[in-house]
Amino acid sequence: MKTKPLPIQEVKDFYTNEFYSVLESNIGYKYERLTECLLFTLQAKTGLRISDILELKYSNLIDKGLETYLELVLKKTKNTLTLPIDRIMLKMLQDYKEYCNLVFNVATSGNSSQERIFYNYKSNNGKIFSYMWCNKRINKLNNSGVLGKVYDNVGTHSIRKGLAEYLYTKKGLRTTQYLLGHKSMLTTEIYLELDKEQHLKDIKEALSI
Repeated sequence: MKTKPLPIQEVKDFYTNEFYSVLESNIGYKYERLTECLLFTLQAKTGLRISDILELKYSNLIDKGLETYLELVLKKTKNTLTLPIDRIMLKMLQDYKEYCNLVFNVATSGNSSQERIFYNYKSNNGKIFSYMWCNKRINKLNNSGVLGKVYDNVGTHSIRKGLAEYLYTKKGLRTTQYLLGHKSMLTTEIYLELDKEQHLKDIKEALSI
């Protein structure tokens, strides 16, 4: 059964607001909650697969003039992808790093693996957060109803798919293909589940027929 998309704007707004609410609180599992908020906000703004996000390092953030970009090699396609990072996302990344430095003494640990953004500091085996953990967290969010309703067939791909569908309606197939890192436009069409009827509908709307 195919994973269904989540409403991208609702996801992005919820996690961005929740991040700073948690950061200023003393709730239990604060570190895990901050990680969840950062991870899924980043996915909602980049459309990256969870497998790529979990492997990200702070060195993947590249400053070019006054702009900051995320540059990485995608695990699945081996394509190099460059994506813009807005100021809100950059501030969240910086605040998360400062929090981890303060709570876990990262700056003095000397562990190079902790250059990874989603290194799990509470793990006994020094690993990053897992795919299974991410899947549980996004399903818990969905089941809570905070997105307006409970959606069917939700998984870690739901945010990526939601952003892809949103971008397609705004900027078309070529830009969506770039964001997703697909090698061919046909792959993007299949991913978006587009067919002839959808193309005819798009033409009618564009030409106001």
